[in-house]
Amino acid sequence: RRPASLLDDAAFGQTRIDLEPSFEPSRVPMRRLLGGFRLNARASMIFVTSGGIRTPLHPDERHGVLLHIVGAKNFVIIPSRDSDADAGTLRELLTLRDASGCHAELYGEPPCNESLRKVRRLQGELQPGDALFIPQRWLHDIESTTPTISISLRFGAWDMPNS
Repeated sequence: RRPASLLDDAAFGQTRIDLEPSFEPSRVPMRRLLGGFRLNARASMIFVTSGGIRTPLHPDERHGVLLHIVGAKNFVIIPSRDSDADAGTLRELLTLRDASGCHAELYGEPPCNESLRKVRRLQGELQPGDALFIPQRWLHDIESTTPTISISLRFGAWDMPNS
């Protein structure tokens, strides 16, 4: 028998691999990208994910770029201007963190959560070679529809606000 590959259907879950030990950010010409924020290699990582796994709706405190390498992912992103406009709407949206189901069930028409009708939702699919920019504080939900490999690049220092 051959050993199970990380992308075999028999393997199920998500593995995070830190980017920092094998990455030299000083060699990446991104000093002026995203308003001068440097790549935060410590917070950047590689994700190897089984099909059917969802990273539930959440915000990140820093700008990020998801570089998609293998497989197919669905995404939903919600601008912070919409989600933060009303505390009640934000609270209701964040209940989706605990909701089970796929994107079609949660974010389709009609959406499963009434607060989703109050905000703009940008939805799509990532294929190998695609990149998704996720601005800081934008809510996002990522679903692997097949086994996937992606690289999440984060920008800026975690202890200083982006401005």
